[in-house]
Amino acid sequence: MKFDIIIHSNITFSLYLTIMQRGILLGIILLILFIISGFILTVVISRKLMPLASTPKAILPEILSHMKIVAGQTIVELGAGDFRILISAWKVYKAKGVGYEISPILGLMGKLKKLVKIGPFAPVDINVENFFKANINSADKLFCHLNSVALYSLTEKLEKELQPNTELYTYEHPIPNISHIEAFDLQNGAKLFMYKKESFTTPTHSK
Repeated sequence: MKFDIIIHSNITFSLYLTIMQRGILLGIILLILFIISGFILTVVISRKLMPLASTPKAILPEILSHMKIVAGQTIVELGAGDFRILISAWKVYKAKGVGYEISPILGLMGKLKKLVKIGPFAPVDINVENFFKANINSADKLFCHLNSVALYSLTEKLEKELQPNTELYTYEHPIPNISHIEAFDLQNGAKLFMYKKESFTTPTHSK
């Protein structure tokens, strides 16, 4: 009888180990698939909507200075990449941040960077979702580092949802067919363009 119990226990334990090993293997496979699909999605999105290079770290202080950020303001970024602009804005100016990035890989990088640089409780919200569906109503400042195709696609959304007191800044690329209010020359040779709601009601805007 004891012998039967021992055999039964060994079989049960062996079965448990087999199930656990298969579960771990399945988890590893799913993780690898997630990383691969996230990488592919990141590359596709970068080629279609965003520049392949992130906003250079060296000019972040210059960009933030031109934006004239005040403590307590809310900065919203569309296509936030690794969220370096928003993290820097909180770190230097104590401005709240809300970022939208569709790539899960870049979103994960942003969350890790936030954890390391400003801590988990800093008011910088990292949203891994389509920025065409983003809520921009709360923005005091809106920042985009997107290519001309993406900016043109955003024109209708910006025209409808941009608040009268919100300042919109685009790095490197201007919004096609929209007159900017001001353009700042940056030390790396690129430009920072500033718009407001009235920019979208000028005669240059072609629907």
